Amino acid sequence: MVKKLLKYEFKSMIRVPLLLWGIVLLIACTVKILSLVKTDSIAFDIIYGSDIFFLVVGCISLITVTTALIIVRFYKNLYSSEGYLSFTLPVSEHQHIFVKTFVSFVLLVGGMLVCCVSALIAANNDFYQTFFDPLFKEISDLVRECGTVNIVFYVIESILAFIVSVISGILVFYACLSIGQLARRRKVLLAVGVYAGLYTLAQIIMTVFIVIMAVVTISNPNFINEIDDWISSNFAASIHIALCSTFVINAVGVVLFYLATYLPMKKRLNLE
Repeated sequence: MVKKLLKYEFKSMIRVPLLLWGIVLLIACTVKILSLVKTDSIAFDIIYGSDIFFLVVGCISLITVTTALIIVRFYKNLYSSEGYLSFTLPVSEHQHIFVKTFVSFVLLVGGMLVCCVSALIAANNDFYQTFFDPLFKEISDLVRECGTVNIVFYVIESILAFIVSVISGILVFYACLSIGQLARRRKVLLAVGVYAGLYTLAQIIMTVFIVIMAVVTISNPNFINEIDDWISSNFAASIHIALCSTFVINAVGVVLFYLATYLPMKKRLNLE
């Protein structure tokens, strides 16, 4: 049943992202063609600049619209009148959340990849030289300093951290919508309030961390230099620590947001 639900979910959500992917790639190809036939004229510069502007706007719109589609689809399919049908299916709450999260992850990552591919298509030779040449040099220096084994683990850790980061970003919306169901009225308003509260909490935590670092630095002026010295002498390990910390923080977010999505859905389901 989960396979059928996945198939249905993809069919229901893929149409708009596919259209946007095609538009963004088409604009990128237009930018590339214009860069190849570039002429020294004001009219051409205006057209070329406008095309680049539309490409940037298209990429931003692609991610924004996909995110909005994910939120609307989750709420409409599970917490509106459609929910009466959705929850009569022989599918558990865990499976509903998994299907929604998996499809949303694929669409978001697909949109990100389309944006990256579009940037590579639209870029001219000068961009490749100014961006990729230094990048390849930095990579070769990193391989020489840290070793091939560490680089392989860096790649694995980066991929895992990216995956849990995207999933956490999806589940936070689901969690807010689910918590909103605890209200008798104005459930969406409560969901927005919960999201605003989580954002404010994250800013407070970041501010407290910065204040603590400032206090420690004032009390011990050599603190920053000591950290720099430790990173310099343990450069390979410091990258592992940064990537693994990112993974762990986002993994904790995944667990918490998943529970905040599941528990109201299981215990306090309150459909429109």
